[in-house]
Amino acid sequence: MHKNHLKRVPLLGFIAILCLSAAYVLRAGIYPPGQTASKAAKNVIVILIDDLSDDVGFLGSGEAHTPSLDALASRSVVFEQAFAQAPLCNPSRTSFLTGTYPNTTGIYGLKPDFWEVPALASLHTLPGYFRQAGYYTGTVGKVFHQRAHEASYDYVKKGWFGAFGPFPPEPLQPDFNFNPYFDWGPYLQEKETADYKVASAALKFLQKAKDKQSPFFLTLGFFRPHSPRYAPQEFFDLHPIDRVSIPPITTGIEDEVSEYALTLVNYQRRQRYRTYLSENGRERENIQAYRASISLVDRQVGRLMEYLSSSGLDTNTVIVLASDHGVQNGEKNLWYKRTLWEGSTRVPLLIAIPETKSARVASAVGLIDIFPTLVEYASLPLPAQLEGRSLMPYLLGSTSATAGNGEPVLTVHGPGNFALRNQRWRYIQYADGSEELYDHSNDSSESVNLAIPSRQTESIRSTLDYFREKVPREYADFVPGTSGFSSKAFPGK
Repeated sequence: MHKNHLKRVPLLGFIAILCLSAAYVLRAGIYPPGQTASKAAKNVIVILIDDLSDDVGFLGSGEAHTPSLDALASRSVVFEQAFAQAPLCNPSRTSFLTGTYPNTTGIYGLKPDFWEVPALASLHTLPGYFRQAGYYTGTVGKVFHQRAHEASYDYVKKGWFGAFGPFPPEPLQPDFNFNPYFDWGPYLQEKETADYKVASAALKFLQKAKDKQSPFFLTLGFFRPHSPRYAPQEFFDLHPIDRVSIPPITTGIEDEVSEYALTLVNYQRRQRYRTYLSENGRERENIQAYRASISLVDRQVGRLMEYLSSSGLDTNTVIVLASDHGVQNGEKNLWYKRTLWEGSTRVPLLIAIPETKSARVASAVGLIDIFPTLVEYASLPLPAQLEGRSLMPYLLGSTSATAGNGEPVLTVHGPGNFALRNQRWRYIQYADGSEELYDHSNDSSESVNLAIPSRQTESIRSTLDYFREKVPREYADFVPGTSGFSSKAFPGK
């Protein structure tokens, strides 16, 4: 166990400075009086897909049938090692959309929305910043976690089209005694799904926005493959059950990680879910349903891309496609998210800009980097609050930007719990000082914790020291009113 020197701090200081800066820009405007974004400026579409892991075709190892995503990737810069800043919806989306880390804001749980916290209410959002710059902004579906931040948009499509439902009259897995949101199976026709309706509403927005005198900025969020894992039968048929692979059951995990780590992820309770699936021969069915849900969303992305091509908007539109975080489908014996391990944190990320052909980036990057990237691309001033780095060198094909491992990417799960990931290593430091270190050059399943003292060679000790210096020294506590964190390590949150 490493003796850390982390310090929990109140939501003052740094956040106050950020909000003063944000408030100044909101009052003054981004451009001089009378000047707004030119119609010649590129449009922007940001697509967020809920709970989409790296199980997609364009990342090479994925098994989901994703022809539309693969086609988009073929004309995009694909970031092969992209990571969320939190393994949970609200903190990840807040980080992505404000360009700030969870340990800065104190947003760690599913509630509250950041703008309900007085110390955070003046933070810029990505769409709101572009609205201030004169872009016509709109949103459809699930982008912010619970509801749209209406101040960020000119147009908000009200309602979530049934969101994660509609639900069948009875569970499709009648012997399944857990939360009905964990149900799965073939259900509905495509046009009855929320994601079909999200894509249709987005198409209507695009048809109107293309004729406006200003560029547009659209955010849209799809609900699948978030559970329950419902999709029409045709998408299940794309994934024959005998071709669905499942990760091996992990043994000895209690010997590899600390008791605190197991408590943080509610391991003893959550591993029972895999035990249930395994003992009843249902693992393949569940993963098949996950991939069918991905293919449903893929079809909707294809509808959008077809319209952009037929309307000519594809030549003047930047497209960002990402997930809010990953999921685990049996890796380390767990299902779903809420861990600092690879499955919960790695996400697909691609960016298509008209000036650049396809490329692949192996260096580790974060979702937090998207805000500064789009701001720099649009030649706007960078807000002081941004904590990520611009990815423009990668988009413009800089070879120097893609060399080496680069700076590690930070993921946060509750106060004092940090993961750092670069191209080779994943390092985790928990609030109690316990550590994990995994070498992805020969341990992609993160099975062997090299931070265990008996495994520490001189080289490993040097690597540990490197990452220890990168761990934030201070972090915000939970904001008032936090709920939905759901860990025995933080009772009541």
